[in-house]
Amino acid sequence: AALAAAGLCGSARRSDTPDFTYCEELHPAVAAGAFVPPSTSRPMNALGWVTRSASSGDGSAFYYLQAALTGSPLEGEAAAAASAAAAAARLSGGRGTQPPRAWCSRAGYVSTLHYDASDSLLVQLRGEKTVAIWPRASLGSLRPYPDSHPLRRRCRADPRLPVGAPGGVPTGGAGGRVATLRPGDVLVLPAGCAHWTRSDTASISMTARFEAARQLEEE
Repeated sequence: AALAAAGLCGSARRSDTPDFTYCEELHPAVAAGAFVPPSTSRPMNALGWVTRSASSGDGSAFYYLQAALTGSPLEGEAAAAASAAAAAARLSGGRGTQPPRAWCSRAGYVSTLHYDASDSLLVQLRGEKTVAIWPRASLGSLRPYPDSHPLRRRCRADPRLPVGAPGGVPTGGAGGRVATLRPGDVLVLPAGCAHWTRSDTASISMTARFEAARQLEEE
């Protein structure tokens, strides 16, 4: 109810399972029907998301909300995240590239393994989320899709499977670090570092992206 009252508005990603894999829906292969997207997006506000997600898992689809924060009660927290991103960008001589956005999910929702083209911050606002992240050097072993594919910047490996198992993270890709984020926690995600997330409870996270003038260090 509190989330619905926040008046967030954006788009929801729809999936038949609690696993969400982003797909470029305007890709020619999708438009031609040659590739079936694992998820699709549609405009939705917070009230619509709360209503639809309440029945998820009972034979209906699952929805993950992405929303702008401008004009919402969370705008102050968004401004703080934007300041943190700007500070990180300044430290590395870069600049912010994207306003903060909220990501709303229910317990058990998974964002499958992927990587971003720019540096970003992940800020946990409500609930808890588990994040697994791999260094850039491991990216090739995680079997990323080529840039020409509708699933570009996604990886085929599933970290939930045993290391070395078919479909899992190969032995050469082992070494991912795992963290549990709680309200107030901030995680820096350098460009090219594959990461996987799972909402351990109902969750609201926020992301802000920036472009660094020099490559961020991995620690």
